[in-house]
This record gives sequence, structure tokens and C-alpha cells, in this order.
Amino acid sequence: MGNLITNQKTFLSEVINNILPKSENIYFLVGYFYFSGIQEIYEKLENKKIQILVGMDIEKDLSNKIREFELLDEQDRSRILIRESFYNSFVELFNETDYFDSIKKQEAFKFFLIKIQNGSLEIRKTLKPNHAKMYIFENKPENNEGGQYPGPVIIGSSNLSRSGLEGRMEINTILRDKTSFEEA
Repeated sequence: MGNLITNQKTFLSEVINNILPKSENIYFLVGYFYFSGIQEIYEKLENKKIQILVGMDIEKDLSNKIREFELLDEQDRSRILIRESFYNSFVELFNETDYFDSIKKQEAFKFFLIKIQNGSLEIRKTLKPNHAKMYIFENKPENNEGGQYPGPVIIGSSNLSRSGLEGRMEINTILRDKTSFEEA
């Protein structure tokens, strides 16, 4: 069993930021995507290929809980309608928030936009609702110990949000074996 990360003594954001320098590709599966999560780790993501799979929805404050129930009922919608709804939610988030009032937040957002524009950040929506959280870090070749250590995997309860990465009690574990990486 891996080490528990509870955001009490050690923050998940610290663990991720310590892993990122050795990583080449990053794969996240989260229930909810919040820009505040990217802001907590963006400084170490510059030369990384990042794919984020969102199982439920993107940041919508109080409406998240309502939207979760709606998504469970929408399992029969077409993939095009699911994608359209997801993108519209994403646009609303950035058009209707005062979240970007600080310089650091603006820098993080510019970084975020550049990564999307150059294709090194992809955010997609699962076809069916998925509340799982898994963070996969594929090591650079010089850090994978001849293929024996492809990279760590973190599984647990934290969404990609500031709260999930350091703001509230969560339970996550880090797995550092080849089998866990391959299964993930």
C-alpha cells in the first residue's frame, strides 16, 4: 500500500509538484475540473503533455451538486450534445467569474490558454458520468529506471481543484510500482 496523503501534514499539491520534474506526460481522470487546481501546479507543467478526462463537469460552484444528478440522467445523450454542453460550461466559467483578478491567477490562466492552443493540454469529457479520481505521471525516459519504474499513480478522493489539492481533508494514496502504472 502507498503512503496516505490527507492534506493535513502534506498537501497533494506538494506531492504532485515534487513528482512533476521527473514526468514527461501527465494523465488525470477527475470527477470535476476546477481551474484553481491547475493554478496550484501550473509552474511545473510547462514542458509536459497533459490530458485531463473529466467525468462529471467543470467548475460551477453551487450548481455542481445539481449538475451531478442531471448528468446521471443524461446517459443516453449523444456524444455531440455531451461535448457541446461541456464546452459551453467551460466558456461560461471564464466569462462569468472574477477569479482572475490577481497577477498569479492571470499568469496561470495565460499558461493554461497557451497549453490548450499548442495542443499540449487536452481536456475531454467522459461519455458517461464518472466520479473517479486518478493522477498518472509518466516518467521521462531518464527517470524510468530502464522501464522498471514508468511513473507514480495517485488515486483517491481529490478532484483537480484547490480544495482537493490542499484546502480540505481528502484521502489519496500514491502507488509507485510498475503493475499499478500499467493497470492505470
